[in-house]
Amino acid sequence: RMATMLKLATSLDSSNVAAAQMVYDILAQRQRPALETGSALLRVIEADPMAAGPRRVLADLLVREAAYRDAATQYRAANALGQAITEPTAVYPWVLSLGAIGRSEEALQILAQIEKAFSAAAATQPAPAANGAAAPATAPAQVSLPIDLELLRLVLLQHANQTPAFDAALQRITAGIRQDIAAGHPQARVSLAWLLVGLDRQGAEAGELMDALNRDASDRKSTRLNSSHSSVSRMPSSA
Repeated sequence: RMATMLKLATSLDSSNVAAAQMVYDILAQRQRPALETGSALLRVIEADPMAAGPRRVLADLLVREAAYRDAATQYRAANALGQAITEPTAVYPWVLSLGAIGRSEEALQILAQIEKAFSAAAATQPAPAANGAAAPATAPAQVSLPIDLELLRLVLLQHANQTPAFDAALQRITAGIRQDIAAGHPQARVSLAWLLVGLDRQGAEAGELMDALNRDASDRKSTRLNSSHSSVSRMPSSA
């Protein structure tokens, strides 16, 4: 009944921001279908067209529904209205939307801006000195994006046929994964193998990685069989 009254209030006064927001909140809490909650968000935006927050929420909903063109429009509007989209979890769906509608160049520009912002932020952080005191801040040579954004950029570069940039990005990503392999991270070799295979870079390294993974799988299977055999052999006789 409350939702019905609020919907009536918004229909009588489309500028009633509070009522429109309450309608959306109720529908979202009840996990109503995307069409219903999206329509409620549109009423919130109609009531307060200069608010960036509702546009961000609508854009996220549109991405989940694979409506990438409309999502990209709402992300751009939210960003222009003052709610800068810089956190990786928010940048990813925006860039994904642009890539999905063929606007790879614009998506890559956004990633370049985010990377520049990350580098600037890192440059202001003091590096720890050996004696525990803060050392003077120095700009790092390069600050990479989070791995999800790096992989998305890799796909965008491939689609845009930017081969030199693609090769550089792939080298940067694989170098980081190789560091994880050297540090003993168990899934790092799997990640590197699938990355190279998925990008059709099935050279000698990819083959060696796949062979090593197959050997590891065989060794684990053999170990389990031997352990099982040993357990059976130790069981007391029923004689």
